[in-house]
Amino acid sequence: MTALPVIVGFGGVGPAGRSSFHHAYHRTIYESLSDASQRETVASLASMMKLGFQIDGQLVTPAHKDFSAANYSLLEQAVLKGTLIRELENNIFDPDQVDAHTNLDIHKDSQKKSTVSLKISDLPDTLPTGWNIVGKQNGDS
Repeated sequence: MTALPVIVGFGGVGPAGRSSFHHAYHRTIYESLSDASQRETVASLASMMKLGFQIDGQLVTPAHKDFSAANYSLLEQAVLKGTLIRELENNIFDPDQVDAHTNLDIHKDSQKKSTVSLKISDLPDTLPTGWNIVGKQNGDS
């Protein structure tokens, strides 16, 4: 039998956090960790998410104030909600605003301007930048 090389990679940042110091692994088993390990994992992930920072071993807010017990609980919830498999955030891409299965007739005029014909009911709630409604044709509603 021929010996095959096996290449294994470990490192970088993924949905669970950074690989260094096994923070990503700790996030996946978060509920099984001791309180101290949970706090360390939250602190590491909060730093990556710019929700909090460690200064001289103390976890502080972005405004450099100590986290109270109530604030820490909110921070922990934000970190846990913002890691691993989660719903897409709509600050970059809003999946609910993607029109699908809509027929479009696109025409270009002599000035190379595009005209798109579709039913008013198929228009998105918020028109894309540069779109103008020209008018209705054939009694479309």
